[in-house]
Amino acid sequence: MRQKRTAHQPHLGHCPLCGYGYEDDAIEVLRRGAFTTILHAECSQCQSAAILAVISGMMGMVTTLGMLTDMSRSDITRFWTAGEITADDVLNAHVMLESKMER
Repeated sequence: MRQKRTAHQPHLGHCPLCGYGYEDDAIEVLRRGAFTTILHAECSQCQSAAILAVISGMMGMVTTLGMLTDMSRSDITRFWTAGEITADDVLNAHVMLESKMER
């Protein structure tokens, strides 16, 4: 079950596009590990979204890495649970695209 709040919230900062601070209910924990927490944050001001990795290091140091995205929380979950893309999948996609170009 996903959690709405996180102890790392003070380290998340502000939206990189508009500078507005992330609100509590706009941040959702997607995965939590021993030293890393992956979050999805949506800016309530400009509606942009970011995937954030909050990394807790030794001696209490915390590093936050972020990446703007157009993916929703459900998109991220779907990609994480999807199977691997095989070489056959890539070849089949190539054949399909080539056949469409020939028409």
